[in-house]
Amino acid sequence: MALVLFSRLLAAPADPWLRMTSTHFELFTTAGERGGRELIQHFERVRSFFQQAFGLIPHDGNPVQIVVFRSAKEFEPYKLNAAASAFFQAGLDHDFIVMQTASPDHYPVAVHEYTHLLLHQTGHIPRWLNEGLAELYSTMEPRDGEILVGQVIAGRAATLQADRWLDLHEVIAVDEHSSLYNEKSRAGMFYAESWFLVHMLALQEWYAPRFRQLGVALQEGDTASAFLKVYGKTVTQVQQDLQLYFRSASLTGRLFHVQLPESVDAPQVERGGFRARAALAEVLNTIPDHREAAQAACRQLAGEFPREWEAEERCAEVFWRDRNLAEAAEHFARAAGMGNADARLYLNYGRVLAALGRLPDAVAAFQSAVKNNGEWNEAHYELAIALVQSGSFPAALQEFGHVKMLPPDQAIRYFYNLAYAHYREGDTAGAKRLLDQAAPFVKTDRDRTTIDGLRAACCAN
Repeated sequence: MALVLFSRLLAAPADPWLRMTSTHFELFTTAGERGGRELIQHFERVRSFFQQAFGLIPHDGNPVQIVVFRSAKEFEPYKLNAAASAFFQAGLDHDFIVMQTASPDHYPVAVHEYTHLLLHQTGHIPRWLNEGLAELYSTMEPRDGEILVGQVIAGRAATLQADRWLDLHEVIAVDEHSSLYNEKSRAGMFYAESWFLVHMLALQEWYAPRFRQLGVALQEGDTASAFLKVYGKTVTQVQQDLQLYFRSASLTGRLFHVQLPESVDAPQVERGGFRARAALAEVLNTIPDHREAAQAACRQLAGEFPREWEAEERCAEVFWRDRNLAEAAEHFARAAGMGNADARLYLNYGRVLAALGRLPDAVAAFQSAVKNNGEWNEAHYELAIALVQSGSFPAALQEFGHVKMLPPDQAIRYFYNLAYAHYREGDTAGAKRLLDQAAPFVKTDRDRTTIDGLRAACCAN
């Protein structure tokens, strides 16, 4: 039944989807032009706030895609869990915000999900802090040229007033798989308590000056140890302060001295057609337990739009995510054969080919990615490693010279492969120096075994 519903959404005779584009966003909606236009302009203003107040802006790349339905019924097949009326989801090519409706009443939800997107791009943080910050900033409101953040959320406050609080140890232990997060009957108190905890930590006069230090401490340890390090308090003591804070005479927000743009350029509007339906297929591919629906959607898309390389790319991504590498490679090959110059397509195609052990083909795909975007570190990095794996060590060393910056989680792979290339070219001293540079990035036993194994082979003496 679910597959029939997806098919109807994707193949309605009169396409209900509109596509709207602004400077930083791409929005697809069945909620009508007016609602979509106002929502995308709202997102532009929110982005301006975060940029000015915190310097937080999304990474360069494809625009954020927003999918907005006109009813709960249309939204139902895409829901992440029973409690969600909107969600943020990271995809291979785009980050998505998916919303039930475009009503102004749902604007706080829009800001909530956009906060998740920004936090996702700044690194891992605990679920309580992620949700609490999203709730806190969902209340942002213009006030005489400033932005007020931290107004009391009536529904959350009512939950805290009426129901028994969770032990804070439970709250800080929640992750994306916890029932406290995913079951509607239990999620309410988790959200309420997370919001109020962040409200206190960010805005209360004693806690607020230390809030940035907490963010740093959480990158180094768990929440309990971060509380001790930053505040000198146990989790139980913080909960006691939180209960006192709830009983305080008044809870106030904070004014941010930022200037939102007085006007935002009107978005371009067109019928959604292929672009909207490709976005729907990509959204399905990001949602757990929707694999069959994603496969059905992408196959239908490719069948109805045989000249659109992105239709084949969507199928490739679906099968890649399912670890069906052979079928993913076939779809990537068809997309590449349509003569496009999309560097990301070739990068992902190369990764699939490398995983299949087809190293010469992987090198060729990565070379196409570099050719189409010569400034892309990630493409140079993958090409260099594929050259190492194929035994082309001089070419690999030359390619590594184009890699300027990588995230820390890529450091072990980078240093290992670069050191191995130096070792195979007879430069054992250079290999040893690189392995020494890798040491600060060792986080796991697997990392240690990887680095120590190469050190034993090349640099024992």
